[in-house]
Amino acid sequence: KGIVNDAADKGFKALSFKSTRAYPNYAFLEEFYNGGECGKEDEPLCLAKRENATFLETYNCDFVPLPKPSWADRAKKQIYRPDYVLSHFVHYSTITKGILETYADRKARNKGWDY
Repeated sequence: KGIVNDAADKGFKALSFKSTRAYPNYAFLEEFYNGGECGKEDEPLCLAKRENATFLETYNCDFVPLPKPSWADRAKKQIYRPDYVLSHFVHYSTITKGILETYADRKARNKGWDY
């Protein structure tokens, strides 16, 4: 939280960092069954996130030490200010105020609205 606040104070709008697959923290898991491939109530075969645990708590167990390897670029993560990033699609680039062109912007410059 401190890093994010410091970045905001310095005017950064988005933070990007390399990411690697995290393992779940077993302290936040519980036995799970579904009557099928995950077994039965008396013999559960799977583990699932506890209801009272957050996703971040459960999967905050990154086993690859810093600095991250170059192959971690492919799973880059971002933390961004929602007033700067107007739309974000998983696995696609962000749309920021710097690249967004609205209908009103085009009209003000006497440009058409063609796709």
